[in-house]
Amino acid sequence: MASGDAEKHELNEPWAIWEQREQGKNMSYGDKLFKLCTFSTVEEFWGYWNNIPSPSQVLFDGFTRKKFADRTVEGFAVFKEGIVPEWEDPENKNGGEWSIRKEVGAQELDEFWEKLVLGAIGELIDPGNEVTGVRVIHKNNKKDKRDSGNNYRYEIWLRGVNRAKADEIRNKTLEVINPGSSGAPWVSNEKLLSPRRKIIYGLFAFGPGTVLGLYLYSVKRRMERENEALRLEHVESELGAVQEQQNKDLALASAIQEMRDRLRRLEEEAVASRQNAEKLQLRARSRLLWPFSSPRSSLTSRTKRRPRRRGSPRRWTACKDAETNAIRKCCSRMWRRTLPSRRRTLSKSLAP
Repeated sequence: MASGDAEKHELNEPWAIWEQREQGKNMSYGDKLFKLCTFSTVEEFWGYWNNIPSPSQVLFDGFTRKKFADRTVEGFAVFKEGIVPEWEDPENKNGGEWSIRKEVGAQELDEFWEKLVLGAIGELIDPGNEVTGVRVIHKNNKKDKRDSGNNYRYEIWLRGVNRAKADEIRNKTLEVINPGSSGAPWVSNEKLLSPRRKIIYGLFAFGPGTVLGLYLYSVKRRMERENEALRLEHVESELGAVQEQQNKDLALASAIQEMRDRLRRLEEEAVASRQNAEKLQLRARSRLLWPFSSPRSSLTSRTKRRPRRRGSPRRWTACKDAETNAIRKCCSRMWRRTLPSRRRTLSKSLAP
């Protein structure tokens, strides 16, 4: 072996690094996978690893959908050369996976992923050649409202379904990466490729012209109807709130108008009361100045008037008040018709 070859540290098997990209809705899962490189030595691995972006730089963190160059990356996978990271591959179709789901930050995400890859290619977690590859992918639980959005799933894919070997690989994996999580239960490929899961995989592979496409189209329509029902319920609740607010505004406007009408009536009553008071005051003043309460017939009941002697002094004296003099002047005829005894009484009472 040459000296240049002696400096390299060969791995037991060659490996490949894959990238899972975000594609269109009509693309299949296989169309999302792109092989980045292949390596068979430790030096080649670190040469590629140091130049490939880390998961924290490209994966969705719950807030920002990042882009690397001209693409959006959904996950990374490191598999043995010749094995495609999909369950339809012959090396994977009879196996299963262990998955660890954890909410981590950017530094922990890169650290756990690097430990998992080193444990796989260095065969620290796989002494029996059972592991076909590992994968990391952003996996947010949309149903869980407490999910912050930065959840990631680490997967270890196995070629067999031996439960004892799977448990051993699980324990060794937890020892290597130590994520603080007990991991997810063992899931075999048979369960992953159940009819329900096959329908989900077929969502991107089949068009609406096939039977499966028609079924998926009906499922989509049902989901749209459910969303429409939820939207209508939300709109109805908003309309109810608006109607209730309008009723409150109408009641408030009616109360304000009623108060205005009441104030107007009070003002009218106050004006009428003031006018009545003025009339009563004038009447009382008139009675004080010229208090005649007997009818005209009683004043003219005398059959014969006694003529006033010429040159005789008047029975009453002038008042200093001009208003009193004016009233007396206007009522001189009634004054002359008053009995003498009544004249003397009135003159004494009206004198200043």
